[in-house]
Amino acid sequence: MAKEFAKNVVRRIWRSGLYAEVLHLTDLVGATIAKPKASEDGFTVVMSPAGDGNIGDSAMLLSFLDRSSGPVKVMMKVPKDGFESSLMSEIRETYGPRVTFVSGRAFYRSLPPIRLSSSIRFAREINGAKSFFVHGADTIDGGNVSASLAAWSLCRVASRVGLRCGVLGFSWREQVPEVVAKSMSKANKTVPAYLRDEISWQRIRKSGAVKAIPVADMAFSLERETVAPTTVKNWIEDQALSDKPVVALNVSGLISNYMDQTPEIKAIVEQIHTLGARVLFVPHVIRETDDDLAVCRTMYGKFADEDDLLVDELLSPLQVRWIASKAAAVVTGRMHFSILSMSTATPVIALATAGKVEGLFKLFELERLVVPVSEGFGSNVARVLSGLWQERVETSELIKLRLPAIRERSMKNFELL
Repeated sequence: MAKEFAKNVVRRIWRSGLYAEVLHLTDLVGATIAKPKASEDGFTVVMSPAGDGNIGDSAMLLSFLDRSSGPVKVMMKVPKDGFESSLMSEIRETYGPRVTFVSGRAFYRSLPPIRLSSSIRFAREINGAKSFFVHGADTIDGGNVSASLAAWSLCRVASRVGLRCGVLGFSWREQVPEVVAKSMSKANKTVPAYLRDEISWQRIRKSGAVKAIPVADMAFSLERETVAPTTVKNWIEDQALSDKPVVALNVSGLISNYMDQTPEIKAIVEQIHTLGARVLFVPHVIRETDDDLAVCRTMYGKFADEDDLLVDELLSPLQVRWIASKAAAVVTGRMHFSILSMSTATPVIALATAGKVEGLFKLFELERLVVPVSEGFGSNVARVLSGLWQERVETSELIKLRLPAIRERSMKNFELL
């Protein structure tokens, strides 16, 4: 009881304008002490939430690195045990020594007055840089108020120093805390915001943005290719030889945090089997707070046939995209699985949880494939999937028709690089 009371007090403090001002003042003091300077011949800095087991965040970071040139410093979640994550190893292997890593946790999480040491470290890290970008993802529009305020504050600091800045790769929810909207509008006077769908663009303008650019998600620009792990690759090839279509099913740990999905997934899996397809359970986020693998494993154990398969490891974004390209359809509770699927013209049904996937599907005129999450959503997904199954070729052709324009919009994210 006391713990919950303390949490509520902290949340109220975070939502106050005074807290936002103190946080930004702390960052300004840190910059005053460190005295960073911009350099047009310098390096690029990107602050990303990647590194915490979320394939979507990784997809945006890899897209950014693909389009960058010269030295890039990545502020991300670095494992505390000193070992490199699989994402860090992939980045080193792909981009070589031009990409370096800095632990970015404290830049999001540290609170005043202890934050001052992090503010100083941030200012020192950007010294000599030419540009600074933030990948907004789910950390910029108030999902975590303190983290959102921190990101917008650091944008203001970097811009004040003279760095070319931008906030990329994010949606803007319908109900954003007022303190976050005010912080955004102050930063946005000099730091442009690149919104990944029209609905978000309209929302952020209502929140006071003056430099908002409608684009499409950065992951649409991914072009490199790879294949899935051997076990998954062989299984998919075996299904093709048996003339059995595959439906890739993601069961979201985020949704499981607030509702029991058992009857819903049962209805979806039964529908997939009724259609004569195999089910490939694909986790998209693997971490303690909202682990897809745990719930995917449970649902696989309850409802899978002996010929279905569970992916039991964290894949790379390119591996997920390869899987999507081989599937007849995808059903997912994670937005970036939708994006990676659409980028291969694979029809996808998405579960709506935060008002963010609707804008994505509107870009393709496929809003009918978005299913809101509520009690009974499983039967709704089954119904939509049944209709999609009869039209999946036509739906794939529609996606292909829209993709060139979507990819062009995606490339606008990188215009400041």
